Amino acid sequence: MQAGDVREEATHRKLVAHAIDTYGRLDVAINNAGIAHSFTKLTDTDDAVMQQMLAVNVMGVFLAMKYQLPVMERQNSGAILNVSSVAGIVGAPLLAAYSAAKHAVIGLTKSGAGEYARKGIRINAICPAFAETQMLTGMLDQMRGGADAATRRIVSHMPMRRFARPEEIVQAMLWICSRENSFMTGHALVLDGGLSAV
Repeated sequence: MQAGDVREEATHRKLVAHAIDTYGRLDVAINNAGIAHSFTKLTDTDDAVMQQMLAVNVMGVFLAMKYQLPVMERQNSGAILNVSSVAGIVGAPLLAAYSAAKHAVIGLTKSGAGEYARKGIRINAICPAFAETQMLTGMLDQMRGGADAATRRIVSHMPMRRFARPEEIVQAMLWICSRENSFMTGHALVLDGGLSAV
């Protein structure tokens, strides 16, 4: 299967068809495509940046669910996990466009969960804070004082005083999607080292 542009409906149609052709069904879907933008005041944010955040981070999730849900509905089972962000739960100064898009992902998650709960489909979101990924590294490099100084500033506001490790996020994702977690739907699970608690 080749990569595709999540902004295009055809990409999602092909991905779901590929899953059906390969496995005969679609039990779990994780909608994790997303991008961020450089730190910018809301009033200095270019319109094109906001459009890009909405096109990738919101429409990408919407279109994915649009094609995943009919298959799961026919099966009368399935789990969808949308990747939002702690910026989808709280405000994110200098990341307003990104934050708005990630809030929208939670809205799609909760709305879809309400519509499809009786169809045997669970739809949840995960909301990680800063995790040690290439996307974070790129953002830190752009910040005042460079990556090391930016890291110290950010983690000083986090009760655990560190960034998440990718495997910590993955473990939560596996649990959210597992059959043993059969009664949770419409939930936005925050993994932020205590950032939103203080």
